[in-house]
Amino acid sequence: MNREAIRTSSLVVTALLAAFYILNSLAVALMWGADEEDRWGYVALGLAGVSAGAVNLVGIFLEGRAPWLGAGVVAVGAILMASVAYWLWPVMAPITIVVVAFAVFRARELSRERGRAPASPAA
Repeated sequence: MNREAIRTSSLVVTALLAAFYILNSLAVALMWGADEEDRWGYVALGLAGVSAGAVNLVGIFLEGRAPWLGAGVVAVGAILMASVAYWLWPVMAPITIVVVAFAVFRARELSRERGRAPASPAA
């Protein structure tokens, strides 16, 4: 099994999911609803989704420097994404589990690589 391919594909899948969620939430926020009383509900739901996707992307970027912190932030972002779309729980729960598993796998592999890396010479 090629671990590098799994790590890269998990990163790409998570990033695409977060980007899709951000764009979808922006569309919801800009939709404004047909009724006057629904207008601010759409805006709030869209902004919550954008925030959840942004947290997920921040976690992806943090994984490079602090793998376990990044995995935790990705997990929080995935859980937030699933809770914002509460009516899609049958679909979002398995996706969230897979995203969190990808984040933990990447953090474990990155930590293992850093443990094997030779110490840098003192300057």
